[in-house]
Parts: sequence; structure tokens; C-alpha cells
Amino acid sequence: MRRLSLSIIIPALLLLILTGAQILMTFESLSHRQYQLIDGSQRHMLEVAEQLQHILPVLLRQQPPNTKLVQHVFHLAIAKQLFNDIFIIDSDQHVLIHSNVLAPSARASDASLPIDPDAVMQMQKTGQYQWRQFNHQLTGSLYIPLTASYKQSPTAELLLLQYNLRPSWMSLRVEILKKALWQWLIGVASVFLIYLLIRRWLVRPLRAFSVINTETYRAPKGRGEIAELSQIFTNLTHALHHSRSKAHQDEKRWLFAMDGATNGIFDWDFATNKVIYNRQWAAMLGIEYEDLEANLSGWQQYIHPDDRDETLNELRFYIQGQRPIFECVHRLVCPSNEILWVAARGMIVEYDEEVPLRMIGSFSNVTEFRQTQDQLRYRSSYDETTEVANRSKLLQELDLAIESHSKSKSYGGLLYFDIDDFKNVNDLFGHHIGDIILKKVAQRLQKSCHYKQLVARISGDEFAILVTELGPHRQEAVRQILMLAHQFRAGLCRSFLVRGSEVNFTATIGIALFPHQSDSAYEIFRQADIALYHGKETGRSGVHFFIKEMANKVHKRHELQLLMPKAMANNDMVLYYQPRFNDQYQMVGAETLLRWFDEQQGWLSPGYFIPIAEESGFIVTLGEWVMRGACRALKKWQDRGLPDYFTTFSVNVSPKQFHRSRFVQDTIDIIREEGCDPRLIELEITEGVLVTNVEETIQKLQQLRDYGVRFSVDDFGTGYSSLAYLTKLPINCLKIDKSFVDEVVSSGSSGAIITTIIAMSENLGLEVIAEGVETSFQMQFLKYRGCHVYQGFLFSEALEPEIFENLLFQDQRLRT
Repeated sequence: MRRLSLSIIIPALLLLILTGAQILMTFESLSHRQYQLIDGSQRHMLEVAEQLQHILPVLLRQQPPNTKLVQHVFHLAIAKQLFNDIFIIDSDQHVLIHSNVLAPSARASDASLPIDPDAVMQMQKTGQYQWRQFNHQLTGSLYIPLTASYKQSPTAELLLLQYNLRPSWMSLRVEILKKALWQWLIGVASVFLIYLLIRRWLVRPLRAFSVINTETYRAPKGRGEIAELSQIFTNLTHALHHSRSKAHQDEKRWLFAMDGATNGIFDWDFATNKVIYNRQWAAMLGIEYEDLEANLSGWQQYIHPDDRDETLNELRFYIQGQRPIFECVHRLVCPSNEILWVAARGMIVEYDEEVPLRMIGSFSNVTEFRQTQDQLRYRSSYDETTEVANRSKLLQELDLAIESHSKSKSYGGLLYFDIDDFKNVNDLFGHHIGDIILKKVAQRLQKSCHYKQLVARISGDEFAILVTELGPHRQEAVRQILMLAHQFRAGLCRSFLVRGSEVNFTATIGIALFPHQSDSAYEIFRQADIALYHGKETGRSGVHFFIKEMANKVHKRHELQLLMPKAMANNDMVLYYQPRFNDQYQMVGAETLLRWFDEQQGWLSPGYFIPIAEESGFIVTLGEWVMRGACRALKKWQDRGLPDYFTTFSVNVSPKQFHRSRFVQDTIDIIREEGCDPRLIELEITEGVLVTNVEETIQKLQQLRDYGVRFSVDDFGTGYSSLAYLTKLPINCLKIDKSFVDEVVSSGSSGAIITTIIAMSENLGLEVIAEGVETSFQMQFLKYRGCHVYQGFLFSEALEPEIFENLLFQDQRLRT
């Protein structure tokens, strides 16, 4: 049996159908066009005949009749290719005039004449034209009566016109057949193209598929692609049945996995609107699994009312294709009124073309995560110790306040608080007690505020209060915020009870108003900070408004910070030395002092640039530079031969420098590297150093004392040192502050303090030095009470190195 190939069968069937359709269409076209030819020709012939019917009587009316003109009219009519012959017949049915020649008298009954007597008789009876048609209406005759107006020629009766459409029809039929042939040839070409496409896109893939799957099935031999296609459909049927069975098994496994999952799971069938939930979802809601509704209400009815619209809108947007995946975190209200946070996620897994059929998703309980997130968010905006807003939260609210006040054209303000000398509380009582006091400070500030004011802790002992709605007039806003500042300050100044003792504080407040042109939260905060810093510089415990001059001053301080490293590197900073004398006017020592000359600003006071160095931290580098320079100078003098009574050469040490972990080792390294005698070095420290981390301070002092270095307490009596520490600290000397020496004449209390310090020093075995001695009375007062070493303008101001050396070695020059 021949191979039944689809590439042959399908084109053959198409060719057969095409040929049959083309034949039917051709016959239909021939019939239609023949009818159109006959109908159109007859209408045209009637029009011409009617014209002849009216023209010929006029010509025949002449005596004699103008037969030549009649024949000429006949020839014109025949020239239109409508008629073959035209005759004029009389009442006796004799031909009077023929289209070619004048006809002899003859009767219509003669066989040689083309006259149908029956048609003539019928026309005479009815007075209407008559058709006689032959050869499928392609040939025939038209009998038309002549008009009655030609009585002068009573013998003329009718007009006979003969026609033949066969030549026209033959030409038209040839044209139709040619067109049909071309259409058939185009159809054959299309069938051939289909044949090629079938071989390319159907036969070859089927053969390849049969080769690949020979082990799966074998088509009967000789049956071609039809048998292969039949076998493929059979196999597909079996595969579909197998897939449905496997899908049923997968469905069972899916339901089993749903019940075993730790998250809530849903399976939504869009066609039936049925939703399958797992048991974990029911457990999450705290209800029985049997009580769950098997539709979307099993989830929707538990969504928190405030979250329902947003959640369902997200679901709708996803189903409509406006979201790549459904994800939404929302709250649930369980039947027990417990609030849960869940993360709902879902995806459509089945489509019918673009219509969704099935969606699968899950619910994860994220309540703990959400609570942790809320706590982190709270901690990022609020201070953990005092539970008031932190700096970040303050800046956010300040930004919003500036924006709203700019629109409403009203004023607001920021108050920046700093508790004066709060560091001493931490030093004396510990940081734990300090934190308790800070909490009480925050509580007092909050009680003094109304709901439109925000209290924030900036850092350490610094607080801020954001005040809004101070009105549209600046003067009134200033008055209100000043009144509030004094109220807050008065609340802070009330005593705090600490371990049975009352502790009092003062506060310095900086104020900045807003809005101004191009203000930002950071700029307003900076302005309040500058005003606060200005207040601390000018004596603390006050309220200070920001003005532009303060900002200029801060700018200058910043420039000075940048200049200090360059000045030190360029030796614009130099060491001066102020001598110390005993009551015998012998130079027993000297203090190293730093001086700075700037080409643009001139001499800069240490009281101006040293605090800036302290704030910036540059004081550490500067202090080491001073110590190295002092040791180098001392070594130079030692080599030259110091007087025996010159026993101390002091260098000031800042608290930041002293509290560095490498301070002891760095100091010893500098002394060793410069090669000076450590027994001559005296380091001056302030009382604040003594009360900060006492154990560490004692350890550092003792290590340097063991190396030979001396220590003195500078400005003694002005700080907060405990007298109990003096018995423990390995110090050598106390320096009476200049402020006490200045008032020995005018103030009896200063004299009493000096007397007490000297007596205490004697009892502790400590040396005592008086600073700022400028008059003989002061010297005699001090000498009488037991102080025998002095430093001040009475003896000498701070001297530059060359002059100091000349004074130091004056006795040597006198001896030589």
C-alpha cells in the first residue's frame, strides 16, 4: 500500500476543491455575463428602433421617397454593431426597402424572406413591438410598427430589424475563460505553497517526533503521517490521563503540605470562588478549622477595619495586572480581639489565556518582628534614658515646623538648654545617679510644656524644646519665648534630692527664632547652639538670643582651629617662661607659657586660643609640642649649668592630655629623648583632673613620681576637689590662685582662704606657691603666713627665651 503522506493528500484535496469551485464560478460567470449582454443589447436596440420609428416616416413622406437617405440611416444603425439587416414592410407584407438595396416586391410568406408572418399579425393586433429570438437569444428579429403620421405613404406598415450577438458573445466568453484560467493557475500556485509549508511545518516535525519517540510508539508501516498523527493523538490521550492522575496525586500532596506548614496558606479557585485554607491559618486566628468559611470571607472578615481597604485594593491591583506580585502587611483582629500583624503574599498560578483561574498564597505571622521594628523606630526617635525625643526626632519636627510657619507667616522658636557643671555630678555620684537626675530634668521640662511643645535630649546634659505658634509679630514672639525660657529655667533650678542630699543646678539657654529666609532645621539648631555656647562663654546661667555677631565669632573660632596646626608648624607659637622667686629673690623655678603671634591678628591671648584647642582636641598635640620644647630648653640650660637654687621647671598639662592612656609613657619618652633631668620637671594639673577617675589618676601620678617627675595643683581652691583626695594623691605642691591673691587687701575671706591653704599644705607636707603676686603688700602678707615662693609681675612677667636665659644665668656672668 502506498504511503499516505499529508504533504500529498492535503494539497490534492485542496486542488480538487479549487478546480471544482473554479468551474462552478466560471459557469456562473458565463451565464451572468450572457444575460447581461442580451439584456443590455436589447435595451439599446429598442432605443435605436424607437429613433428609427420616428425618423423613417418623415423620409418616406417625400414624393418620391428618398430611399437612398433611408438606406443611409440604416447603415448608421448597422454601424453601431447592433443589427445585421433592417427592412421596411408594407401592409401586404412586401419588403419595400432593404438595408442594402431597394427590394423587389415579395411577400413575407416567401421562404426566402426573413419575415415571421405570425409576428407581423401579432404586432398588427396589439400595436406593440414583437421579439423573435433564436440560438439562446443570441440572434433574432424585432418588429416595430411605424407611426401613423405618414399617411402620405399608406403602404408602409412596419420596421423589421434583425440582430446577431454571437460574435460579441464569443469574444466575451474567451475573455471570461482566460480570466478563469489565470485564477485557477494562481490557486494551483497557492496549493503548491501550502504543500511546501505542510512539508516544512507539519511533516518534518512529525517525522522528527516519531524518530525521537520510537521507543514510545511505532506507527504502522506504509500509513504515512496520518497514522503517525493518529498515534500521537492516542499517546496524548494517554498522557493527559496520566497527567490528570498525577495532578490528583499532587493535589493530595499539596493539601498535606498545607496542613503541615507553619504559615497560613490559602488556595483560591476563581471559577467557583472557593478558597481552601490550611489548619495553621485557623490556629493563627484562634478558631476551629471547621468554623472557617470556604471563601474569601475566611480572611477578609478578620482584616483590621483601618487596613481593609488598602489590603483589598492591593489584591485587586494585582489581579488586574497592575502589580507583579501580591504583597501586603496588615493587621488581623482575631475573634479573641487579639491584634496580629501578618504578611500576606500570593501569586496567580493558573490562567486561561489572560483570565486568572487560581491563586495560591500564604500568611506569615510577623507580630514579633513588627513589635521589634516599632521598638527600633521608637529608639531611633527617642532617647533611651529620658524617653523624650532625641536629636534626630527634633530635627524632623523642626523641619515640619519651619515649613508650616513659613506658610502661616508666624513665628516659632527653639530653646537649647545646657545644665551648668553637670559633669561634676557624674564625677562625684557616678553616671547612674547622673542618669536618674537627667530623667527628672526631662520630666520637669515635659510638665512645664503644653502639647504643642516638644522636649528633646540632644546629648549628655543638653536638652532642647521646640516651641510653636508664637504669633505673627516678632516682638510678641520674643516676649513669649523669653517668658517660657525663664519658666523652664526656674523649674530646673529647683533642688534635686540625691542620696538624702539636695543638689542644685543652673542652666544656660540659647534661643533661635524661625522662620527666616532660606532657613533649615540644621541652621536653626546651629543658631541655638551658638547662642548657648555664647552664654557659656560669658558666665553661664542665663538666657541668650542668637544674633549674627555670634555666628561671626564662631566662624572666627573655626578659622583659628584651622590656623593652630600651621602656626605650630611654622613656629609662630613660641614658649615664654615666667620666673618664680623665693623670699630671698632667688629664681627657684619657672613656668612654661605659650604665646602666639599671628601676622594678621597680632598677639593672641592663651585665654582665647587654649579653650578652642581644648574643644577641638588639638590640645593633646599642642601639649606634647610644648612639653618637648620645654624639655629641650631645660636640657640646654642643664648643659650650661643651672644654679643650685633652680629646682623646678613646670609645664601645664590639660585634662584631655592627662587622661590619654599613653600619657605616662609619652611623657617619659619625651624626657628621655630630650635628655633632661626628670627631677626638675613639674607638671601642673587642675583640680578637675584629681576628681575624675581617682584610682587611675593616682596610678598615673605615682608612675611619673617614681620616675622623678613632680606634680602641682594649679589654681587650687577654685575647683571642686575633695580635701580627702589630697591625702591620697602623690602631689608635691599647691598653687594659690591669683583671684585669692588679688583680694587679700579688700576681702577678709580671701585672706582666710589663703591662710587655710598654707596651713593645710604645711600639715600635708606640701609646698605652696602663690600666683599673681603684683605688690609688696601681697608678698609680705603671704610671707608672714608661711608662703615663701612667688610668681607674678612684682618679680617678672613671662619672658622670651633669650631674656629669660640672661636672667637665669645672671649670677654666673657676675661671678665671671
